Amino acid sequence: MSTENARALEQFFEKLIERGLQYKEGLLFIVDGSKGIMKAIEKIFPCAVIQRCHYHKIENVASYLPYPKGCRGYGVLRLEPRTNRHGMKQQNAL
Repeated sequence: MSTENARALEQFFEKLIERGLQYKEGLLFIVDGSKGIMKAIEKIFPCAVIQRCHYHKIENVASYLPYPKGCRGYGVLRLEPRTNRHGMKQQNAL
């Protein structure tokens, strides 16, 4: 995890708040899985909902799967339903 990136994002978020960002009713962040981004969000907006970008998740998983040359095979990837950190059920079928 890059703490430099987390700190830069924290400063960015703080500037948005200074400029009038309304977030008291809630925020949804869709992120690529970067630990620095998630750390900054959790520090500045502790009640925000964070969702992993499905495209980036598929790309990450697919990069470890052996496919024949030229075949991506994304149609077969499915993620099981899970509960997020707020106890809400999510259906992550891709």
